[in-house]
Amino acid sequence: MPKLKIALGTTSESKTMFVKKVFENLGVDAEFINLEVKSGVSDQPPTSEETRTGSINRAKEALKLCSACDFSLGIEAGYHKVENNHNIFCWATIIDQKEQIYSCESSKIPLPKFHRQILAENKYLGHHVQNFYKNSDPKYKVILGTSIRYREDIISEAVRNVTLQYLNKEEYF
Repeated sequence: MPKLKIALGTTSESKTMFVKKVFENLGVDAEFINLEVKSGVSDQPPTSEETRTGSINRAKEALKLCSACDFSLGIEAGYHKVENNHNIFCWATIIDQKEQIYSCESSKIPLPKFHRQILAENKYLGHHVQNFYKNSDPKYKVILGTSIRYREDIISEAVRNVTLQYLNKEEYF
């Protein structure tokens, strides 16, 4: 497979690093063009549907800005409320030059009480999550806090799954 040129609908260094790691692990040679695009959804999408829409919007906008790219990739994290809990998850979407849309959702991770309270108060979670593990001793609490703050697990899972779907599209479409 020749080197892929991918329009990445984010300028986030951490998201870009996670995406590159996924492609390296899959053995896919790729060049990423980072683009600042809008999701068209709320900053903390409260539903899976809105989160998926955000990832699609990011991929569409990125492809418009880089028409020479093989495809675009949009990533959006969301927080879905289930009864008295919130789950964090991610949708990743690839749109190719034929405008075929491929989307995958990560698994959902239940948020601890600390994070649920921030969301219940309509505060932006990203501004507060480091307080969860800043003064924590148990390693598992630090790992959970880091996972929620940077979202590597859910982003990597969604990107890996949508990339596999795209690379094996004859099996899906």
